[in-house]
Amino acid sequence: MMRSRAEVGIALVGCGTIARFAHLRTLRGLPGARVVAVVDPDARARNMAARAASASPVSTLEEALAHAGIDGVVVSSPTSLHAEHAVAACRAGKHVYVEKPLAADLDGGRWVVAAAREAGVRVAVGYNRRLHPAARQARAALSEGRIGGVLAVRSTFCEPQPKQGLPGWKRVRDTGGGVLLDLASHHVDLIRWLLGREISTASAQLQDRSSELDTAWVHWTLDDGIAVQGFYSFGAGPLDQIELIGERGVLVIDRVRGVTTLVTRRSRRYGLGPQRSLSGPADLADRLRRLVQPAHDDSYRRALAAFVSIIAGRPTADAAELATAEDGLRALEAVLLAEASCAS
Repeated sequence: MMRSRAEVGIALVGCGTIARFAHLRTLRGLPGARVVAVVDPDARARNMAARAASASPVSTLEEALAHAGIDGVVVSSPTSLHAEHAVAACRAGKHVYVEKPLAADLDGGRWVVAAAREAGVRVAVGYNRRLHPAARQARAALSEGRIGGVLAVRSTFCEPQPKQGLPGWKRVRDTGGGVLLDLASHHVDLIRWLLGREISTASAQLQDRSSELDTAWVHWTLDDGIAVQGFYSFGAGPLDQIELIGERGVLVIDRVRGVTTLVTRRSRRYGLGPQRSLSGPADLADRLRRLVQPAHDDSYRRALAAFVSIIAGRPTADAAELATAEDGLRALEAVLLAEASCAS
């Protein structure tokens, strides 16, 4: 049985944009957590992060793991290094939170899963959108049968990213770039989590508009025959929606607006009934925060807080919803299946 800790020490690996503005900022504000070391080969990046967190700056994960105060590792390095860093942390006996995707290729993903099992540690993958209020609203509505059986899914995730705004590694697929790994994998994980099904087939059309594989049209089929139509792009206007089309209604999960909407037909007459937001009293604080900070997304905090609770030996309810290494591998397999369909 894991012993309870009053405070857990975290090593943050990778001090890029997402690490500074999401992971580091969130970890600094979590009760019971302390960033002990920050790791990056770039001296400027690691020193900036170290000053912000009052942590020790080191250039390698090996140096961080030698620190006696490290209990867990958050991996936010470039995608091509995720597997290497996660495996090293597992072998050192540390629990790991690895930013999505789990790895850049299948061998890397399997390597992480095997290392976690052998070491007996928990690897959580950064599919934090499971803990977004809109996703939780949709899952509850599905469990209540609000739309009946799901017949089809539409998935759209577009996040404008000018080529000059992307780090070099994100512009090339071999180093972990591409819209399927970066954006679509979020939706793949959410669809699996919402419906409890696996992706069995994929057919895709991919384009290199400003960087490699930055635009994708995908048709996935789930193992129960449900069709998923997806569009993902770094070059289109901002949109992040999943539409679940059911026998009696439609659920529209809209992360940009921060809400899930239920659309149903009239009970007695032809036409649509009223569209209903599924936000409840528990979501009030999040809605108010978004009025003054439209980009606010509390799922990053909830996911990292859940990870810290696991290390502390006091897992919260959210901890049970974190994506596992096996979940990360399934999402990676779906992405690779879509990419491979273009090469055949």
